[in-house]
Amino acid sequence: MDADPGRDRGHGAWQALPPHVTYRPPPTQSDVVPSTLRDATLSGVVTQAEAQGLRATAPDPKDSAKPPPPVLPGFELVEEIGRGGMGVVFRAHQRSLARDIAIKLIRPEAGGDLTKNLFVSEALVNGLLDHPNIVPVHELGSSERGEVFLAMKLVGGTSWKDLLHPATQEHRRLAKEVDLDRHLAILTAVGNAVAFAHSKGIVHRDLKPENVMVGEFGEVLVMDWGIAVDVRPVAGSDARTRHKSTITAPSGTPSYMPPELAEGRGADLGPATDTYLLGAILHEVLTGHPPHRGATLLAVLLAASKSAAPTFPAGTPPGLARICTKALAKDPKDRYGTVAEFQAAIRDFTRHRDSQKVAESAAIALGRAEAGGVRDEAARTRRYGHYADAIAGFRQALGLWPDNPEAKDGERKARLEFANAALEANDVVLADAQLEVLASGDAQAVTLRQRVAEVRAARAKARTLARNLRRGVIAGTAVVVLGLAAGLLLLSREQLRNANALLSRGEQESALKAKLAVVAADPVARSAVHGASEPELTLLAEGSAGAPSASELATAFPEVPSGTRALGWSPATGRLLVATAGDDSLEVFVPLGPANRPRMAAPSGGIACAALSENGRFAAAANAAGAVLVWEVESEAARLLHELTLGGPVERLAVDDAGRELAASIGSTARLWNTVTKARTGGEIDAGKNITRLCFRAGSIMVVAKDASATQVWRCDPATAAVTRRVVVTVAR
Repeated sequence: MDADPGRDRGHGAWQALPPHVTYRPPPTQSDVVPSTLRDATLSGVVTQAEAQGLRATAPDPKDSAKPPPPVLPGFELVEEIGRGGMGVVFRAHQRSLARDIAIKLIRPEAGGDLTKNLFVSEALVNGLLDHPNIVPVHELGSSERGEVFLAMKLVGGTSWKDLLHPATQEHRRLAKEVDLDRHLAILTAVGNAVAFAHSKGIVHRDLKPENVMVGEFGEVLVMDWGIAVDVRPVAGSDARTRHKSTITAPSGTPSYMPPELAEGRGADLGPATDTYLLGAILHEVLTGHPPHRGATLLAVLLAASKSAAPTFPAGTPPGLARICTKALAKDPKDRYGTVAEFQAAIRDFTRHRDSQKVAESAAIALGRAEAGGVRDEAARTRRYGHYADAIAGFRQALGLWPDNPEAKDGERKARLEFANAALEANDVVLADAQLEVLASGDAQAVTLRQRVAEVRAARAKARTLARNLRRGVIAGTAVVVLGLAAGLLLLSREQLRNANALLSRGEQESALKAKLAVVAADPVARSAVHGASEPELTLLAEGSAGAPSASELATAFPEVPSGTRALGWSPATGRLLVATAGDDSLEVFVPLGPANRPRMAAPSGGIACAALSENGRFAAAANAAGAVLVWEVESEAARLLHELTLGGPVERLAVDDAGRELAASIGSTARLWNTVTKARTGGEIDAGKNITRLCFRAGSIMVVAKDASATQVWRCDPATAAVTRRVVVTVAR
């Protein structure tokens, strides 16, 4: 339906139109390409009227302000349901099939041969585009007064515009049921219709939410093909509408127009024109308004001509912002080449939504870290915790989708900022460890590594000075024994205090905590993105995976009460999972972390074994009967996610970085479970030796087993339990 008032006004009048209204220059002879098909159709319609003894006569304005509805053979007009600049639409009853349909006629005041030609062209375009997402047409005929009419499917439902900008209570109710995913599904359906039209050489030119109807049962229909153009290289004799070569003036809806429409560059029209309009609709979904705005219509047209890169409000999914920006590129060659490419990008976003949501949460944690200060030790501790959460979140997002660009960039940014913050606090080991994970050619990392080297050199110099001062104290003491003046003794004791301050236990403890808090402490985890190499598997087999010793834990975690036992450790964050003295609960300790620690109630019957994921975000514990609890661990709290029954005793556990896969072993056999479905996955892994360790790394499950003569490490596919690599380390005798 032509629902836009003022559509056929003159060139001077269009400048007063609102920018959300479709503009089409007044019809001229060049608008209609001579076509045997169209002329024959129009001739046939008129001949039909003449055969019935009818004449096309214009109503006398003096008879009435509004002429009575026309009488159509085979149809009964019920009520007017829409009116635009060129046409008027009625609800009608088709007697032969006893159904309600829509009838579109030319408004009497808009009549004329050129207008009639345009009307027939639109009807022929609709007739050509037989597609589920395009309104089907039933008949092109004439009224008793010789008026041309088009019989179409009666479309029910709601305009997409009313779902995006609801103005009535009913529309607001319906809009609440349409979330972002549903809007993207509607956009994809619109793309289906547009892609089909492109296959027929037709470009719509006026795609916008107002021209899309959403049915009660989910149907999506693209309306109003009134300014569609033929974009084939050369117009053929079967042309149903004007050819793009005749376009010399702006046409379409200014708020959505690409530059080629705003500037009337008909030669540049093509499928990329509609791709831009789909991007403009996506922009409205994301921001609440179309891409071009201005105080006057001319300002809006200028904005459309410039097509500056769009901006998006905070909270816009980066993946969708990237898709929208590409679709709205000023140069058609920089947009998606086809509608199918645009749709594929939308589908990829939807498919990877879980990963993107995790990355968005990680970005929030990174924002908290960036906003945090270093006023005191407590503030620095909170800031470090936020950085650790952000890095772990980005790593989890990459586990779900390894190519997630936001997660890749976010992890790099978080590690760089973490390293810089650590350097500001003089935590050199922590800074160095973050930088080791980054690419060697990263320019910002290179700069920070130079700073680390400078601090290390200064510390080495301080240690040398401390040793010299100690020697001086010893010599001074000997001199005192020999009876030298007491003043020299006092001076030497002051020097000794300065030397000891340089190597204070606090500095050593802080460095050790930093060592335990980062991925550099674990050579296997450090290469998790690329997959463990043969030497690193060997390190894992030898037990050199970076896990802290009991003495190191006692030094780094003096707050851990005596009588507890360490059950799991995260090399990426330094988090330590311990069982309390009575085995009634578990706690997670974080180096330099908050005083309020995540605490989890143990499974009934006590704790047989427990595990912490490599990224420190998930914990699992099992009792002797095989009942397993899985938690998500935040900075200061834990949330129970899943409860599973494995059906037998468990000696070792491992949980992956997404909290979705669980590995458990008894003796020499390991099995895998999905924590969400609570079902077994893959087969069994028979190590043939007593399994001493399980862990998930680089998308694989690592199984370590040993006996008196050798240690073996298997890397297995979690989906099939198939062994992809094995390393054997023989114990030296």
